[in-house]
Amino acid sequence: MNLLYYIEELGSKQIYIYGAGMVARLLAMEIKEETDIIIKAFVVSQLEYPYQLEGRAVLSVNQIDKSVPVVIATLSDFHSSISKTLQEHNIYQYYAVSEEMFQNMRKKYSLEKDEIASTKLRLNEMRKMSDDEEIKGLIISDGNIETIRRLSRKAELVSGKEFLNVEYDIKSPDIIFVLLLDWSGDWRGILKKAFGIGKEIIVSFRYKYMKYDDFSLLNLVKKSGFQLSASKKFHRSSREFSTEDILLKFEKRTPQSLYTDKLCTGCGKCMLECPTGAITMRPDEYGYAKPVCDTDKCVACGKCVNTCPTYIIRKSGADVPACYAYMAEDEIRRNSSSGGVFGVAASGFLQNEGYVCGAAWNQDFSVSHRIIQRIEDLPALQMSKYIRSDITGVLPQMRELLSQQKEILFVGCPCQVEAAKSYLEGFTENLYLIDLLCAEAPSHYIFMKYLTENYEMKDIQEIGFREKSTGWRADSFYVLNKNQEKKMMHMEDLSQKAFHSRMMMAVCCEHCNFLDYPRAGDLTIGDAWGVPKHDPSLNDGKGTSTVIINTEKGRKMYEEIEQDAKKAVPVPFSWTTENRTVDSVKPHMYRDRFYRELKEFGFNKAAEDAYEGMYDIGLVGNWSYPNYGSELTNYALYYVLKSLGYSVLMIEWAEDAEWKPYGVTQLFEDEPYEYSEIAFSVRNHSEFDQYNRQCRMFVQGSDQLLHPFLYQVFGKNAVLDWVDPSKKKIGYALSFGSIPICFEETAKREIAFHLDKFDAVSVRELDAVSFMKKEFSIAAKEVLDPVFLCGQEVYRKLAKRYVLEQGDSILFAYILDPDKKALDVLHDVAHEKDLRLFLASDPAKEECRAQRQNIPLEKWLGNLINSQFVIADSFHGICLSIIFRKEFIAICNEGRGAVRFLSILGQLGLKKRLVWKAEEICHNPILQEKIDYDSVYKILEGKKKESLSWLKENLEKPHTAKYSQDYLIMNERYKTLEKMFYEMKESIKTGK
Repeated sequence: MNLLYYIEELGSKQIYIYGAGMVARLLAMEIKEETDIIIKAFVVSQLEYPYQLEGRAVLSVNQIDKSVPVVIATLSDFHSSISKTLQEHNIYQYYAVSEEMFQNMRKKYSLEKDEIASTKLRLNEMRKMSDDEEIKGLIISDGNIETIRRLSRKAELVSGKEFLNVEYDIKSPDIIFVLLLDWSGDWRGILKKAFGIGKEIIVSFRYKYMKYDDFSLLNLVKKSGFQLSASKKFHRSSREFSTEDILLKFEKRTPQSLYTDKLCTGCGKCMLECPTGAITMRPDEYGYAKPVCDTDKCVACGKCVNTCPTYIIRKSGADVPACYAYMAEDEIRRNSSSGGVFGVAASGFLQNEGYVCGAAWNQDFSVSHRIIQRIEDLPALQMSKYIRSDITGVLPQMRELLSQQKEILFVGCPCQVEAAKSYLEGFTENLYLIDLLCAEAPSHYIFMKYLTENYEMKDIQEIGFREKSTGWRADSFYVLNKNQEKKMMHMEDLSQKAFHSRMMMAVCCEHCNFLDYPRAGDLTIGDAWGVPKHDPSLNDGKGTSTVIINTEKGRKMYEEIEQDAKKAVPVPFSWTTENRTVDSVKPHMYRDRFYRELKEFGFNKAAEDAYEGMYDIGLVGNWSYPNYGSELTNYALYYVLKSLGYSVLMIEWAEDAEWKPYGVTQLFEDEPYEYSEIAFSVRNHSEFDQYNRQCRMFVQGSDQLLHPFLYQVFGKNAVLDWVDPSKKKIGYALSFGSIPICFEETAKREIAFHLDKFDAVSVRELDAVSFMKKEFSIAAKEVLDPVFLCGQEVYRKLAKRYVLEQGDSILFAYILDPDKKALDVLHDVAHEKDLRLFLASDPAKEECRAQRQNIPLEKWLGNLINSQFVIADSFHGICLSIIFRKEFIAICNEGRGAVRFLSILGQLGLKKRLVWKAEEICHNPILQEKIDYDSVYKILEGKKKESLSWLKENLEKPHTAKYSQDYLIMNERYKTLEKMFYEMKESIKTGK
């Protein structure tokens, strides 16, 4: 029975969908298109955050009307466990989406261009994780084989089924890329086999599959002797159905590789256990302590590799632990972050001449564990300190004290407790352990980036978290200066936003190895978030703790502290899950972007942009179109904007335009943009408004976008008429291609009206200045094409795989429109100059694309750089020749715009290098004349400085609105009508 028949037979007018992910989205589209049924809600068993799907709130399983039929819309691997969950909630009327139906819906609703773009971006990010520039390994994929083959370079490509075939000839590749996309095959088997034969494994993985049922990816990694060396979240548009992916790099675990281990918590146990002192702890680029091996001292005993607590495979599945809500006396809670459990327990130890070890602030606002014996020192260890603490100094001290039969209470994050327990093995009789319910512990380096950007460090006397003058809450942070002025902040503060949104979450915290029960500590303590919802009497505003008992020793400890409680009551474990008693905390979607931009832009900007999903500039242009010059000029402008300190979002045109957008560059072998810098595409003009919510201002890129033909086929996007009036618009090096040029009167009025609303407009050709004034009444500044704003080093870096140190004996010919006469001339010139001809043509032409004649842009650029002489009928071919000081001849391509050649060559004194027909090149004395590049660059450097100044100045200027009140009112109405129009078109298309 198929689903639609099942729905029809039920006769119900509404239905619930169980799920909120990829399958649920597809099913919602299918039901909407094929039936009139109302989708009342979407259901998930545990709500980790407030889901929304297709504009509807996602309810919990306890909130639904159980008389309404349910459709399980998840991947088939989950159907069995979900069926049990539904039956436990007395829901027996349900249907599960079959694997076949899922695949059919996926093919039906996903656009091929989205799939290709997503695959390229995913594979591109995986390549970045590898140290092998050539990618000579093995790619295992079940996706679009033809697409992946085109992107795979020198790697061997096999399907998952072929890889698992016993007859497959395994060559033990150094690198294996596992690119899982549809998850319909035996992916567990693929992974197990890959880890059995490879040395480095790079995986594209579904995030929620990391650990479930009887499979744990990280346990497989540990059993196989690998470590996690790189990790990146991968999220794209929901239409690509890949929003929950994660990219992971695993390599063999050796003493030398430990420094790159992302799961390392920095406990230092490997350093302390090393018999030769070969291991030292040093901060990585983000301040997290990592073990570094001195190969001269290393004796390859393997102790450092085998001693790590993180790589102990812990068995879970223990009985539900006993849990309590705990409230100490008011005075103790006043000096505690939550319910005062630690204060009570620590006081008891100190009063009985025991020792207490916990985290304390250092003078530089770093945090280290400290051992105390006096009650007056206890306040230093109380209160939360949301910074990673160094425990390496106290572990040997604790061992010495324990060997003297002293009692010690140690409290820390679960990873630290596990490290202490492991290091002190054999000395634990008098050791008492409390682990904290912990979500993350950012580095001191990151915290100092925040402090130094926002405060005068010399004026700070004290800082602290979770102070309770504003009540018991998670987001309190204060700074006390030396004048005793106290500044109290909550979620308005960027550091609190970054912390509580999990933007600073380290990868080892994301994949915490110490969450399962029984936990490392005898007791587990933390804030009782969520408990008062079930019993309001457990919140008096002064703090309540959760206490979880893990061992018999912990039971005795609890009985001791229970006597000193103001209130202590048993509570169900299920009440505690709003704190991290289960693995429910995930990093922020833009966590990787925050870390990347932290070094580029500093803490404030990186945190604000990642938190809001914002970019300084939306760069609009045909940056993905298969044209070498077009892709390079857009990249150059992007590069310049980034080097000026702006974050950039790359925006294309709408999908309903005559020429369709691509979602990724078509010619770059390696995508030059971070995947998070490529905007999700829009279906139509009305959806452009989403970019207003993402970008603070907009820059329109270069390359003939105002040519009448291109203006139309790109959906009239060049005038940015969709940009909100509150946003700045700048046109840099706009170009028409040919001048004079004829516009239809309507287009001419549109362009004039909308360009007038730009804050600043510049053009690429001298003649365009007067043309703009005459035809559109726009005062425009003439500037250089963006490619000239970047130095040689930018392009050498792009093409480094193909650049030769000594160059090559090449005549580089980039002829967009070759004919037999031109080809004959090129061969003659190559023969005359004793050079080998390298010919590139327009890669956008159908014949070139069909025959795959278009070479990667990096190779195209590399050959130009290597060449001895250049002949081109392409404007950007000539521009790059000038940048690299090549001897060249330009053939004026009048069909594509003569004014471009005349403008740049005329200004640089190179007009004699221009011919109007290829035949004019033969035996032309110009072939033997050298270009005086010193003279050329005197002019060029001045123009470059002037162009950069214009761009920088206009980016920094405040926005000056050019809109009348009447326009603003009518614009809003127009947008509403436009949206209604597109919605009506969609309804007509689907028969609704």
